[in-house]
Amino acid sequence: MATLQPPTHIADEFQHYIHNHIPARLIDTSKLTFVERSDVFDVFSTEIAQITEEDVQRRVDATGVDTHPEAGIYVSARKAALRETVRDVVRYAIFSHRWTDNEPSHHDISTTVSPGGLSKKRNIKTAGLAKLVQLCETARALGYKLVWSDTCCIDKTNPAELSEAIHAMFKWYAHAHLCIVHLAASLSLADFEHEPWFKRGWTLQELLAPRRIKFYDQGWRPFTNLVNDKDDQGLMFALSAVTGIPRDVVIADNSRGIKGCGVWEIMSWASTRKTTRIEDAAYCLYGLFDVHPSIAYGEGERAFARLVKEIVERYHTWDVFVWGGEASQMHSALPCSPACYPRWDEAMVGGGLGMTDFTLTAHGLRLTSVPLIPLAFASDEKDESGSYTVMLSPRSDAVTALGVYGDITVVCGSGRLQHIRRATDLHACILNYKPSQRSHRGELQVGRTYVCFLLYMEGRNAEGSTWLKVATDNVLQIPCKGVPAKRSFEMEDGGFDLSLADDVRTGPSSSIYTCGVMLMFFCPSFYLSITRPN
Repeated sequence: MATLQPPTHIADEFQHYIHNHIPARLIDTSKLTFVERSDVFDVFSTEIAQITEEDVQRRVDATGVDTHPEAGIYVSARKAALRETVRDVVRYAIFSHRWTDNEPSHHDISTTVSPGGLSKKRNIKTAGLAKLVQLCETARALGYKLVWSDTCCIDKTNPAELSEAIHAMFKWYAHAHLCIVHLAASLSLADFEHEPWFKRGWTLQELLAPRRIKFYDQGWRPFTNLVNDKDDQGLMFALSAVTGIPRDVVIADNSRGIKGCGVWEIMSWASTRKTTRIEDAAYCLYGLFDVHPSIAYGEGERAFARLVKEIVERYHTWDVFVWGGEASQMHSALPCSPACYPRWDEAMVGGGLGMTDFTLTAHGLRLTSVPLIPLAFASDEKDESGSYTVMLSPRSDAVTALGVYGDITVVCGSGRLQHIRRATDLHACILNYKPSQRSHRGELQVGRTYVCFLLYMEGRNAEGSTWLKVATDNVLQIPCKGVPAKRSFEMEDGGFDLSLADDVRTGPSSSIYTCGVMLMFFCPSFYLSITRPN
């Protein structure tokens, strides 16, 4: 009997899908042997040949679009329906776990597993191989012919293959029909707090990218009886409590990226996670931000700085700068790792507003229309850990000009403390002000606390002022407490054009905290230098 062949357009879509959206190599769950991309057609040829025009049309009809063949939207809907039909047939499971010693490599599987497969338990000599066998048995019991595991399905001796895998891994997890997660240190939801899987860098995207996920405990027993554990409210509640990721984000369709979350929020999810290689702290986030700088193991912390620069260029959002701790060796305005980002705080964001007129250049970070508040050293106190808590106060000569602001609390080491004490031109650079519709103008709201950099001036040139950022252990905030004594103010050098909105309302005390009060400002361009202070 002749083998059924699918129509040409279906076969073409199938080839496009397997060569662009699934891993380069998978595992046959019945034999524990590799299946290359070129062989995937043979695995699913019968199912693909059975796809009919009616199957595709039913998906189109379900969208409710105009079914007239000449309608442009119909053509797009049909392509999407065909792609989803093929994707629903080419089902593979994907594995997520905490790596341990003796994990089987690509070389191990290629050289120790016979073409007939690993059929006898006595051939299993390591815990890693035993885990892989259990994965295959679990996936096969769930109806999957193919499964992917990062331990052995990537030939890590091949730089091109490794680079492709890192760039495409988020997509592979997103296109998998099911992600199987093994929590090797957990027997119940109560163990999640101490489960290593929730502490690793790579597992963040492995949690968020898949549409369906299934958790298994230490003994490979499922945590729920559901097909998709993202539908279990109790498990999702426990997971959200441990990771800090909102349940709505975990259960959302994130296959095309994380929607509705800012850079700071996503970075905060990664801030407590660890990776074995320094570079992986950046590489494991490529898919979450949908940016793809080159891969270069050996570059160390430069990898994360390059990632942040890509994020700045693509998303141009101020909250990428909400960090504390050590600055990158590449740029004093950029953090050295995800650990610099604090837990996300919606109140600090200020409704998602912030500076938009900034550019990373060869000279540094160019900022325009950013309010600068002159500061003076007030006091310091040493704690038991050896860190110092420093209080900085707005200079008295600036209060009437720029409004009334509260003190800034700085946490730093002794070296930074001495630097702050010596500095004679300290300023707070507010990041999350509200841009005004007027050119080069912005608004500050009385009663709100703002995120800021701590800067000091290095010099001036024809293009503006050059500033250095002082690295601090904490994210700095400054409260806007009241309006200036004068209704309007203009500095002689054109630095500020500060006025109040027309709806000024006074409160019962001398300071105004009414949310309707806005401070309008103007500021010229200036640079943050790449050079880091000692």
